[in-house]
Amino acid sequence: MTNDDLLDLMEDIYKKYPKAIIHLRRVIEERGLEYADNFRVALAADAWQKTAYEFVRRTGCCGCLEEEVVIDGELFWIGCNYGH
Repeated sequence: MTNDDLLDLMEDIYKKYPKAIIHLRRVIEERGLEYADNFRVALAADAWQKTAYEFVRRTGCCGCLEEEVVIDGELFWIGCNYGH
């Protein structure tokens, strides 16, 4: 799988799990992470999604937010980078 494939997969994940993205954005707002980027979400049970998640995580810099959250009975990884 290429880097472009992994980024495309992350875009598909965003569309498939909007509640996870909403939760991530809420956490970012609550913590005042003004410069958040490299948003990422993965269904914890899906190996391909976790691979895409890890790729996006590795391409970020500065601070790092990582959480596990249960949404509609499923465990998700959510995260972003923040700083400067």
